[in-house]
Amino acid sequence: MADSNTSLETQSSTVTFKKGKVIDFGKLAKAVDSAGFKASEIKIWARGIVEQAGGKLLLKVSGSNQTLPLTEDEQAAKLKGLLGKEIRVVGKLEFDKTLPSFILESFEM
Repeated sequence: MADSNTSLETQSSTVTFKKGKVIDFGKLAKAVDSAGFKASEIKIWARGIVEQAGGKLLLKVSGSNQTLPLTEDEQAAKLKGLLGKEIRVVGKLEFDKTLPSFILESFEM
């Protein structure tokens, strides 16, 4: 971890990871839960390459082997024309579902 900041007032934490670090978001959510809070979502700011595997869109995070499976929706569908290109994204992982997936909120090249 490169940096972290927690606010009880906003009930949020900001964690910045070292470049190249693969993050286990499930473990991160469990750590929050075990501290007595509920990790309902994790907001992510990342840069990566748009890829497709098995018909599903992924973001391969630059500088690491981490991939984020994208939830299939209108916003993610816009990325199909950007396969192989590097983009910056903002999105979130929601943990109220069985398998969390990355919900894209915005992107730019």
